[in-house]
This record gives sequence, structure tokens and C-alpha cells, in this order.
Amino acid sequence: GTREAAFVYALSAATISHTIAQACTSGDLRLCSCAPIPSQILEPGYRWGGCADNLHYGLMMGSKFADAPLKMKRAGSHANKLMHLHNSEVGRQVLKDALVMKCKCHGVSGSCSIRTCWRGLRDLREIAVDLKNMYLSATKVVHRPMGTRKQLVPKDIDIRPVREKELVYLQNSSNFCSENEKLGSVGTRDR
Repeated sequence: GTREAAFVYALSAATISHTIAQACTSGDLRLCSCAPIPSQILEPGYRWGGCADNLHYGLMMGSKFADAPLKMKRAGSHANKLMHLHNSEVGRQVLKDALVMKCKCHGVSGSCSIRTCWRGLRDLREIAVDLKNMYLSATKVVHRPMGTRKQLVPKDIDIRPVREKELVYLQNSSNFCSENEKLGSVGTRDR
């Protein structure tokens, strides 16, 4: 339930969906293809074309793959499951925000009189940087009854629910520099 686990779950969920979406685009998966052309009308000189990253399919299949073990009854404590499911969804939400318009120029002698555009995902490295910034500002939560069921609520500011776009963790991280046999960490001294 540490801050590092929150980052790993978010990054893993984003990476799985990103990989599936781009595999659809490149034709590596038979069950999907390019994303449909958006209905949005572009300004003159621009047109939709190319092969857009199929983010919808990537998110759907990535969610089924990444969240399946967490939805099993014997998958650990309820608080940890809620935390990991929340952080995985945050990773996918960051991926949704990473869909940008990309264009390629066409025209006589490189005049770029017409641009063919499609929606594509930013590089995974940029998404990881966004998640790292969220890791640095992650919120510590507790598993507390709220209404008819237990939910994760911020430990220090429990007057608001957990935000959809914030990583959460349940316990403080160990000092990974020091040896800790209980956690299986050999530390970094003399290495």
C-alpha cells in the first residue's frame, strides 16, 4: 500500500492500454483496427485521415487485463484492492488525456497546403513523467466507513472524497536505502 506501489499500478495500467491501442493501429491485433474518424469538423486545409490510435479498445482490454486479478475475492485486503483499482484507473485517465492531434503535410513542393490529421497517443515516456509528478503529490488515505460502505478517504483532509486524478497510498514507504529483512530489502550500502 505504499506510494511506490501506487505509481507502479498507475504506470502498468497506462502502459498496457497504450500498447494495445498502438498494436491496433499497427495491425498487430486482428480483433481491432484504427480508431473511427472523429465527427469534429476541422478548419480549412485540414482533414481527418491516417490511422488513429484505437484508445477506446486499448482502455477496454487493458482494464480487463490489469484489473482482473484485483477483482477476485482472494486478492488481498479490501483497502489494498480499492487503492490499486483506483490507481490503475488514474493511469488510464492520464492516458486518455494523452490523446493529441497529429498531422502530416501534403502539397506541391512541400507547401503544406493540406494537412492530414489523426488522433495519436503521446510517447509513453511523457505519460510516465506525468505519473511521476502525481506520485510526488500522492495523497495518503484511510479505509473508512462512508455511508453504507467503506471507502478510501484522505487521511488528513477527510472532508472530501478522493479525486479521480490523484494517486493514493495507504502506508508510508520504508527507507529503501537501509537493509530490512522483513521487507526483503538488502538496502544500498556497499553496493
